[in-house]
Amino acid sequence: VDMPVFFYIDPEFAEDPKLENCTDITLSYTFFEAKPGLNLPIPSYVKQHLA
Repeated sequence: VDMPVFFYIDPEFAEDPKLENCTDITLSYTFFEAKPGLNLPIPSYVKQHLA
């Protein structure tokens, strides 16, 4: 199963004086069990790969 995860880091973080001593950013994600009967729409970019 291929399940890509994308993170966006705002380029302005590099210019923020409050973050001048920040050398690391931790990115994470969590998978949750789906509720039975809950049908969410499949995004169009995913449908392209399923065809």
